[in-house]
Amino acid sequence: MEKIFLTLLLLLVFIRSMNLGFGYPNVESMLGFASFLPQKIMQAIIFMSILIYLPLYFERVKSLKLVSATTVFLSVVIFLSLLFTEHKILTLRYILSFITPLFIVYVYLNNYGSKSLLSVLVTLVCSLVIINFIYIIIFPYYGIMGANHAGAFRGMFLHKNIYGAFCVYSSILFMFAYKTSGFKFKKAYVILYVLSFVGVLKCQSTTSLVLFLLAFLCFIFFYFFRFMLKDTLKVVCYFSFLITIIFLSVILSVFYEEITYALGKDPTLTGRTELWETLFYVAQNKPIYGHGLGLFQRPEIMHQYSLDFGWVAKSAHNSYLDLLLGIGWFGLLAFLKPLLEKIFIFPFVKHNSYRVFSCTVIVTTLCFSFSESGALMSTSFNWIILFISVVIFKFDTSFKFKLH
Repeated sequence: MEKIFLTLLLLLVFIRSMNLGFGYPNVESMLGFASFLPQKIMQAIIFMSILIYLPLYFERVKSLKLVSATTVFLSVVIFLSLLFTEHKILTLRYILSFITPLFIVYVYLNNYGSKSLLSVLVTLVCSLVIINFIYIIIFPYYGIMGANHAGAFRGMFLHKNIYGAFCVYSSILFMFAYKTSGFKFKKAYVILYVLSFVGVLKCQSTTSLVLFLLAFLCFIFFYFFRFMLKDTLKVVCYFSFLITIIFLSVILSVFYEEITYALGKDPTLTGRTELWETLFYVAQNKPIYGHGLGLFQRPEIMHQYSLDFGWVAKSAHNSYLDLLLGIGWFGLLAFLKPLLEKIFIFPFVKHNSYRVFSCTVIVTTLCFSFSESGALMSTSFNWIILFISVVIFKFDTSFKFKLH
């Protein structure tokens, strides 16, 4: 009975995080009028369900290992941001919204393991990939965006960029499922992977396309990395791969203007660089504890600074800036610490498909966070799957060898 209850709650958490809906306006300027009542109802159901679960299974919850030095430090920083913010109610609502789904995910992982949770997630994502294409075919007016994004697929998602990110993460899940499933299911996962690639192409998001290719390269490299025989060679190859990614990022930044002009894009990322510069200076007003977690993901707060960067932005379009503005420098660095640890200890731990999946998601999300909001400490699907990846990696981290 408990597993059925938690599985239903887990599915609700995933669906809530994706902001799926029917009949969203197909013009970006009208999305502010979209109703999010279903998401609010789902959030309330999740919260009430936790209140019901806690007294029924208190002993099991009490046995969970929820405390670590990083968790305590982050909790203190988040509390300080709540204590000193001018918008206490908005910040408190955001904190509750992003914490409650994590509790369900962590309890499920602790009770039933990584295999069971990822099985539920893969099944849901398989269904949604197919349903979204059916939705686009039957309701093209709603499933395909218009105006400045004319022709871009978005399915039941609010925006084409959210759909593109979903397709990127679904491709990682399908690669993982292909490697861990039986022979009779492999062909199905190949087809679903191709559908995810089509979704990335048709959503017309350059960011999603780059991340799709990055996720593919990371998964392939991390997977075949485990078969190298010599430990020292593995370490050299691994860090050479990371250095190559950094080198390519530097090359991209040096020739960024030429590349974006060649692609017919605005070299200022549609005004985002001016936006980031303005918000960075805003963050320095409260560098220690921030302005309040999640505050700058609210359009009404962002509108206050729109004159400074010259256009109306509804978010910071950068998840690192979100955290810097929300919980300051100490909070941002404390949050990044366990993510970077997972990447750097990967060559020294026993490898399996679960850790390959985890590392791929972490690297992809860290790259995604440079150009989009909501990937870190939010209510989005990107954050939920990143949290899952970190916990899966941590659950069975045993060191295989040591360098001398």
